[in-house]
Amino acid sequence: PAKGPDEEPAPAAGPTAEELAAQKTKVDAAIAALASPEIGKVFSACVALGKLGDLAAVEPLVKVLKEHKDVFAKTAAATALGSLHACDAVPTLLQAILDRDDGVTLAAALAFGKIAGVDAGMTGSPTRKERNDAREKWSKWWGANEEAVRAKWGQPKGGAGGGEPAPK
Repeated sequence: PAKGPDEEPAPAAGPTAEELAAQKTKVDAAIAALASPEIGKVFSACVALGKLGDLAAVEPLVKVLKEHKDVFAKTAAATALGSLHACDAVPTLLQAILDRDDGVTLAAALAFGKIAGVDAGMTGSPTRKERNDAREKWSKWWGANEEAVRAKWGQPKGGAGGGEPAPK
């Protein structure tokens, strides 16, 4: 039987089962490496997770950003969360704007900006007041715009807080 124009197979049919399994293995290995005592491994794992694009990495990356002692690990985690457009990480990123280290503050602000589609307006060495003001401003903004940003990235609100299932 002749095929109609809509029945043409898509040129890129998406990843094969083997490719998906290999991807999952890479993600799992990188998540495991986040617990390494070696900062180089943690940093590399953060970078890899940002590139792999799997939202399963959000919670472990948030943990690094919140709890790790090394500023490079925290900066890499914030950057990866921005690359993932991780809406669930926004509260942690906004809190990280208050970090004592300028690099962590700026990485968190940039990551938030990447997720939200805004310029968080932080550069250089922001003062404590500038950090507090930015966190306050963007927390209010996120409260008003979270739903639209989540819709843009296809990340409905869920998790521990419950919430409504995404409309079909």
